[in-house]
Amino acid sequence: MTLLAKWGWRFATERGALWRSVISHKYGLGDLPWLVSLGDIKKVSITWREIVNNLSSEGTTKWMSGESFRWVVGDGKSVLFWEDVWFGESALRSRYPRIYRLALRKYITVRDMISAGDWQNLDIVALFERQLLNRELTIVRIIKRELDNVGLNSSVADQIVWVHETDGLFKVKKLTDLLLSDGYFEDVCSFNFDKIWSLKVHPKVKYFLWMLKLN
Repeated sequence: MTLLAKWGWRFATERGALWRSVISHKYGLGDLPWLVSLGDIKKVSITWREIVNNLSSEGTTKWMSGESFRWVVGDGKSVLFWEDVWFGESALRSRYPRIYRLALRKYITVRDMISAGDWQNLDIVALFERQLLNRELTIVRIIKRELDNVGLNSSVADQIVWVHETDGLFKVKKLTDLLLSDGYFEDVCSFNFDKIWSLKVHPKVKYFLWMLKLN
């Protein structure tokens, strides 16, 4: 379970890898461009189907969904202004749903938004579907004031971090500990694996039964 979950982390971080490009082309992207697509998997390969099924399982989703990741902004080219979590503890779309619904460019990057003259000058016509009500305009001004101090560094790429580890890097052991704290693997931990290893069958069969019990 945890080893399969690592593919979700690799998919998010190895954005220039050939294997990721192939997977993205064949099966599409998730709700966010750095997430694995959890949609229709009937036509995907057996291997990738197992990875997707694992990532969408109840236990794994709790620790590997979009809420488990944050972005550290560098050049702002990869981070989505409204959709990603990069300023505060939740995405701007979640904190300001009314304003998000009115935004014309919901998937604009942080760089394109912050550096655009439309945002700097608060050109409401260029940014939103209609003129804003007074209370909506007040909210937008608050957002802009909060973000005015955000600086971009063109020489540093944006970095995604896993919030459940202090250094921000996904680790199989840490995910295992989290799943154990949720009560997963209890039947595995109590199982007497000597029953498998003492079987008088081919070693490959023993290994298969061992893996079957683990996952």
